[in-house]
Amino acid sequence: MDKFCSKIVVVDCDRDIQLDRLMRRDSIDRDVAESKINAQLSMGYKKSLASCVINNNGSKQEALEKVDSIVMEWMPSRFRTFGFLVAPFTILVGLSSILAVGKTWAGMWSIKLGSAWLVSSFLLN
Repeated sequence: MDKFCSKIVVVDCDRDIQLDRLMRRDSIDRDVAESKINAQLSMGYKKSLASCVINNNGSKQEALEKVDSIVMEWMPSRFRTFGFLVAPFTILVGLSSILAVGKTWAGMWSIKLGSAWLVSSFLLN
């Protein structure tokens, strides 16, 4: 993925939080959740490819605010004037992409934001 993207954002959280979210979202037990997480690329490897790492130990709202901040930072300056219109639309498009792509990559999801791809090993549930 790093060969095709100019910027990569990795969303990370503590493993216990990740396990809890995955168990609640998929209604699965801890062993199944751990095997799903272990089947993915390691978080250390993902972080080594990242242009930016978002810590998602907090609420969904906090994570979305961080995404919005990154989008505004990376957006070309000529679009910043209209960013208050573009950013909410981008987040809505991204969240719909999560639902569409989420199960395809064995637990990873992606959002294309201009030239940036956001990659995570869990959904924001």
